[in-house]
Amino acid sequence: MWTTGEFSCVQLLARPVTSAFTTLKGVDERKSDDTPTTRRRPSGPPPDTRPSPAGPRRAEPSTGRGRRSALDRQILALAVPALGALVAEPLFVLVDSAVVGHLGTAQLAGLSLASTLLVTLVGLCVFLAYATTAAVARRLGAGQEREALQSGVDGLWLALGLGVALAAALWIAAPWAVGAMGGTGDVAGHAVVYLRWSALGLPGMLLVLASTGVLRGLQDTRTPLWVAAGGATLNAVLNVVLVYGAGLGIAGSGIGTAVAQLTMGAVLVAVVVRGARRRGAALRPAAGGIWATPGPASRSSSARCPCGWRSCSPCSSPPASARSRSRATRS
Repeated sequence: MWTTGEFSCVQLLARPVTSAFTTLKGVDERKSDDTPTTRRRPSGPPPDTRPSPAGPRRAEPSTGRGRRSALDRQILALAVPALGALVAEPLFVLVDSAVVGHLGTAQLAGLSLASTLLVTLVGLCVFLAYATTAAVARRLGAGQEREALQSGVDGLWLALGLGVALAAALWIAAPWAVGAMGGTGDVAGHAVVYLRWSALGLPGMLLVLASTGVLRGLQDTRTPLWVAAGGATLNAVLNVVLVYGAGLGIAGSGIGTAVAQLTMGAVLVAVVVRGARRRGAALRPAAGGIWATPGPASRSSSARCPCGWRSCSPCSSPPASARSRSRATRS
């Protein structure tokens, strides 16, 4: 029989052996669980790994990305032709400089003085294009096509009146304007000749600006581009024929530029007038012109807001006072 002291001594001696045996047993159990024979397999039939006869499925493009790409294409279709139409006046000056440069240094210097004045005047009148574009596009978005074309007609009348007034003033004040630019001697004489003959084309150039604004508001930027390309070609031909063929010198360059600008203006005005007649717009200038505010929407657009635009949150939602009264009635 073991005494109590002897039994305690045996337990103390056997404890390290017992703990080591327990550790080795746990390691063996974990190894046996990781073997392929004891690993659990998923229930159900095995997956079909055969390739599909229609080929791999492609991920469907998101509707948001497709919508953005379509919008980008529409923007490019409007922006690229509009950018090309803006180079009409610089192309005229470039062609005139190339042709007149062969006549002599004094002629080229006079052309430089006169073209600086002309380009500055045309640049100051560029508001005819942008104001007309905004007025036409605003009424077109409100469903008022006839009023949109009426705004375009008003812009044409404004451009015509302003162009005639500037042409007359420039013809009279050409010597003073050239003198203010520092022109003297033969240079001043050639500058005055070119400035006076080119000033006759100012009404046509301003009509080009206003007509281009109308067509942009109607989302047509290709027509101004083709007209600008045709006008630049006509200007180059007329300059060569009148300067060298007819022997008119620098005056022939100014006449050719004026004829090209007037032709461009007539073509674009004809396009706008044809559209105005098709939609029943009057060809007389309206009171208030292109700065008149758009009226209510036409009866054909019954789904539009009372303000004349498409359904918007301020018009479609009731005011705060009406909402509070409705909540009080329900309670």
